[in-house]
Amino acid sequence: MPPPDQRKTYAPASSLEVFHTGGPIALSRDGKLVAAACQEAINVVEVSTGKTLHNLPGDTEPITALAWSRDGKKIFSASRSMRCSVWDATTGESVRTFKAHNTPILHMTVDPSGTLLATCSADRTARVWDVAKGFCTHAFRGHAAMVTTALFHPDAKRLVLYTGAHDGEVRAWDLRTRECVGSMREHTSSVTSLAVPTASKNGSEKLLSAARDRVVHEWCSKTYKRLSTTPTHEACEGMAALDPRRARGMIGAAAADAKPDAAYFVTAGDKGIVRIWRVGSAKPIARGNSLKEESGLMTGGAHDGDAEGDEAAAGELIGNTDEIIAAAFLPGSGDEDEEEEEEEADVGQDGDEKRRKRAAKTKKRPRALAVATNSALLRVFDPSTMACTAALPGHAGAILSLDASVGPNGECLVITGSRDHTVRLWDVTTAAAAVASGDATGHGAASTSGARCIAIGEGHVGAVAAVAFGHKNGTPIAMSGGADKVARVWDVRGALHSHRAAAAAAAGDDDDDDDLEESPLRPVPFLAKSAAIAHDKAVNCCAIAPNLTLGATCSGDRTARLWRLPDLIPCGVLRGHKRGVWAVAFSPADRVVATAGGDKTIKIWSCDPNTYKSGSGACLRTLEGHTAAALALKFVSGGTQIVSTGGDGLLLLWGVRTGAAIATLDAHEDKAWALAVDDDGDVLATGGADAKLTLWNDATAEAAAEEAAANASRAGATQELSNAAASGQHDKAARLALKLNHPHALLVAVKAMIANGAIGCAQLESLAATVKGVALLRFVCAIKAWNSNARFCDPAQRCLAALLRHRSLRELSGVKGVKDHVASLKAYTTRHFARAGRLVRGTYLLDVALAGMGVL
Repeated sequence: MPPPDQRKTYAPASSLEVFHTGGPIALSRDGKLVAAACQEAINVVEVSTGKTLHNLPGDTEPITALAWSRDGKKIFSASRSMRCSVWDATTGESVRTFKAHNTPILHMTVDPSGTLLATCSADRTARVWDVAKGFCTHAFRGHAAMVTTALFHPDAKRLVLYTGAHDGEVRAWDLRTRECVGSMREHTSSVTSLAVPTASKNGSEKLLSAARDRVVHEWCSKTYKRLSTTPTHEACEGMAALDPRRARGMIGAAAADAKPDAAYFVTAGDKGIVRIWRVGSAKPIARGNSLKEESGLMTGGAHDGDAEGDEAAAGELIGNTDEIIAAAFLPGSGDEDEEEEEEEADVGQDGDEKRRKRAAKTKKRPRALAVATNSALLRVFDPSTMACTAALPGHAGAILSLDASVGPNGECLVITGSRDHTVRLWDVTTAAAAVASGDATGHGAASTSGARCIAIGEGHVGAVAAVAFGHKNGTPIAMSGGADKVARVWDVRGALHSHRAAAAAAAGDDDDDDDLEESPLRPVPFLAKSAAIAHDKAVNCCAIAPNLTLGATCSGDRTARLWRLPDLIPCGVLRGHKRGVWAVAFSPADRVVATAGGDKTIKIWSCDPNTYKSGSGACLRTLEGHTAAALALKFVSGGTQIVSTGGDGLLLLWGVRTGAAIATLDAHEDKAWALAVDDDGDVLATGGADAKLTLWNDATAEAAAEEAAANASRAGATQELSNAAASGQHDKAARLALKLNHPHALLVAVKAMIANGAIGCAQLESLAATVKGVALLRFVCAIKAWNSNARFCDPAQRCLAALLRHRSLRELSGVKGVKDHVASLKAYTTRHFARAGRLVRGTYLLDVALAGMGVL
């Protein structure tokens, strides 16, 4: 086979960034957009793709309230500075700002007609504003505590505003008479949400109120008497009414058909669980996934309690994952056969043709990406949309490491290590297939049917920070290491066999009794084949060689160790790093292993047993280029190149044989912990402590095309410059020299202008008056360079004088580095004038001599 083609650079294709850091969120009425507080700013996010459409700047104070207009064209916001803002949701521009209260606003809502905006404040008042003209129409006073929430009656003919306060009181205000027409005092804690269940029978005459006293009350909106109480058993932080006909997916078809006229509502409590309730019942009829361990997870609800759209789908937007810790591309079914066919077809083809084939394959069938996001959930992302298509629970602590491989029957297997001291084996074939086929539903777990944890490995007594798969033919092998300083090799074949046996037994039991409710298949034990104390400190990373005979571990004890698998027999120690070693990887082609250390270096070692001396491996090359600790690395391009990320947030591409950095890319604003490679380096994924997940595509072909086009353009311009100089078009030649950045050709053209008398001087004046941008910077730099040489000071001084005559000081001060340029010009110009003065004074001797001779 010909040697693999070398990559030159990468370009970011898409990214998932932080858009919510806590605080208020608001869903547009059509459910397509979300406005979310991000520190003091506001992000407008598209729900279907998770992309941030607009970033609305704040006023340095946290956002306290958000609301959408009924038509979705405006966004209303309030901050702790008491400033209210009206934004154009289409352009992201500010329409109007005003001060609504003397204390921060806690809630905002819009009436059904879209013409009125209600604001609630800590000053114990609620105010109503005209949306179009911006003036206050009503000011309601009477609450004895902070007003925390408000709701207009959804019937536009009933001009009633409901408000809830921190002391548990709910009031009804008549907008016509501007008076309080009802007071409801059953809550004992702060009221957080109000809703009118219009979809139920006589629902427009009822009101639901939720509070932190762990109950939801139902009220009659005519008599303001309590009708029923639903205990929620947790403090309610949010509540919305549901239409059972449109939310059958959440309520359940049986429950919705049994009582279609009943009032249903959804709550989100302090335990991080979304529950569906029927008014008057003491038990929830459905519940969502636990979000307690998530950071920045947002659940979608209808605007102001109205359920619009089709079936209500449980969706999630990851607004802030805190940090991306690990990532791995999931293999697809039949990958091995396809790779063998492609290798046979690639023989005799050049690098560009192979790269085009791989790019076409990547576009046609994107691979799913498994990500650990500092939570207990294993997440699967669709790289084509950067949408989270699966979130698999199981671990009791945050996942710290993961890897993926193909099973013996084409399964897509993932192994994870967690803070809960366990290793888990997952079968995510269905999730990977859904992404590859394009059937994955974004922002939800609808495509995870069949994806589950199949085995649990116990034995570590500390957090498992390192896991790795090794695969050649048949069943892969797995390795792990953790804070207990121990490395373990796991029996993947035995776990898969036990799982298949358990599945077959469960299927037989179901056939025997079809009336029994299907129970989830429990994970089987994941047994260890061998274990060994690997290091003096915690194991940070592990790797398995392509031939499955060697394993490697690295640690904070500044060493990496090689092990004979599967018995974990020590066979070498790699010493040389001055700080802890964070990552280790085997080359897919050569007998070498690479390590990344906290000393900012990457070292390449020989793993050939014949090179060991006294049990220590030989360091073949040291790569220097990171400005902080190197945290992750992978081999690409058939083992001829390395990609790495570090604490400096950089993504570096290295040449293994040269040891030089080929490309340096700014990937993250903080430590880049995660690095995943797909298709031998055609696609990369990086993640870091800035909670940003970025997908990178190989941009070598594009860069080569741009370079070729630039070279062709440069060659044409160079020929044109030569023709202009030869034909006496010195003005044109000077401008082309500035375009090509040829200082010598510019000097020749300027000298020719000066020698051409008045016409040439006019051309020089025109050049100095019209040059701008980069050409002006190059002109100033050329003048500075000429002025430092006495032979070229005359054209330099003429050009400088022309610039000062035609350009203002304000314009010249905008030139990059002008301070240094002026200092250099001043120093040499002073020297030139002193030299000219000495020459003038020297001519006086001739005058004296001629006068003594009587000639003068």
